[in-house]
Amino acid sequence: DFFFVVYLFSIYDLGKCTLSWPGDSSVTVADTENDFGENMSGLYYNQGTSSSSSDDFLYAVQNSPSTIYKLQWNGNYFQKYSGSGWSAGKTIYYPDGTGSPDSEDLTFDDAGYVYVSSERNNAKSTKSRLSILRYNIGGTSTKLTATTEWDLTSDLPNVDPNLGLEAITWIPDSFLTSHNFFDAHLKKVYDPSDYPQHGNGLFFVGLEGNGYIYGYVLLSSGSYYRLSSVSSGETAIMSLEFDVSTGYLWASCDSHCSGRSALLALKASSSSSFTVMASYNRPSSMGNLNTEGFAIAGPASLMCSSGLKDKEEAFGNFNSSSSSSGMKAVFWADDDCTAGHAIRRGLLQCGDLV
Repeated sequence: DFFFVVYLFSIYDLGKCTLSWPGDSSVTVADTENDFGENMSGLYYNQGTSSSSSDDFLYAVQNSPSTIYKLQWNGNYFQKYSGSGWSAGKTIYYPDGTGSPDSEDLTFDDAGYVYVSSERNNAKSTKSRLSILRYNIGGTSTKLTATTEWDLTSDLPNVDPNLGLEAITWIPDSFLTSHNFFDAHLKKVYDPSDYPQHGNGLFFVGLEGNGYIYGYVLLSSGSYYRLSSVSSGETAIMSLEFDVSTGYLWASCDSHCSGRSALLALKASSSSSFTVMASYNRPSSMGNLNTEGFAIAGPASLMCSSGLKDKEEAFGNFNSSSSSSGMKAVFWADDDCTAGHAIRRGLLQCGDLV
């Protein structure tokens, strides 16, 4: 096993050996034609507690117009949730109630708040504004004003206004501390108690302009500290997804990188940082689309332990030609809405990949 890992690092560093997609090659559309249009940029799958998908929701963010959608599976495709003002999505704004965030990705924390990564204000599109925006999505209003903005512009490399914060994901402190995550700010193993009023996890964002991933602790005051910075292995990055069932961090690119995805993990050591373990091609049946969003349905307790079962039935038969046992559902957002479809679905192998 040790030899294989060393060999994989070597071939990845020297030749960027890219492996086949670690799941089924079949991909199909998951929305109705022309339901969303272009600019769908980020996805987040909010897992319910039942063995069916009845209380699961897929959240999607569009960068123009600046909108968050709440979507529910109806047995054949995702449709807009009709309750609590969600029927046409909810428009998002900066904390002062103005502006049009170029909203590229979204994630949730354990308290149910939504965090959006934005690279600029579309109303002032020639100037970078690399921000993380927090939203309380409860209530029935069709407009959402950010409760807090963390403006990271001065802390990150200068990039073109259209090459900014494309990706975001939240990782719980419990995982990071159990894997001895290294805090580069304090130069020691991460200790959540060093950062009062930060919640229960860290946020990792991807900068499209250089393909790097930056880890931040966000304080309730609006201040922040950068705790890590690592390369995704690609020159650009479009989405980040933390798979809670495996501890893998997925960093995905779009058509600029032929739809490749990098898999990062915290290596077992006394102090660790996320390291690229493998690079994967997109599923062979999916074209080189402008896939800016990626989401994994989980956790493993519902999706993987018995080969999907009820979940697979709820999502329809993804691939009738072969068994889906040991697979879990994944979803892509196509910014170009190719052939009138903004969301596609596929299958990813459960368990350890590297």
